[in-house]
Amino acid sequence: MHENSLLRTPNNIIEKEKEISDEFKARYDVQLIANSKLEKRVKELEVQLSNEKAKFEEFKMENSKDLDFERNTKMKYEDMILNLKDDLMRKDLEINMLNKEFNSKLQEEIQIKNDCINDNKLLNDKLENLNKKYEEKYKTLDGN
Repeated sequence: MHENSLLRTPNNIIEKEKEISDEFKARYDVQLIANSKLEKRVKELEVQLSNEKAKFEEFKMENSKDLDFERNTKMKYEDMILNLKDDLMRKDLEINMLNKEFNSKLQEEIQIKNDCINDNKLLNDKLENLNKKYEEKYKTLDGN
């Protein structure tokens, strides 16, 4: 029996090792399947990531073009505004200068008009004096 038990022991050991080996193989196969599924999922995610990166780059380029266009447009309008401000300042200066010139000429015209009025009064006074003298002389000549 002891001999039989020795024979059984190696068979038992071999069977036990075979069971353990089969169990490890089954676990290994399950792990391989799980790894395969994970690898497939990782590849899907990598493809998705690559597509998303491409979309992002395209979006980035479009927005970059839009941003450049907006910047250029803003600069053009800012330049136009500065030019309009400069033009407005020049016109304001010219208007002020023309107003001063107009006021100066208006004062000259008023002075000339006043001088003419004064001269006219003076001439009217002289004419009145001459008329009085004429009438006096006429009366004295006529009265004689």
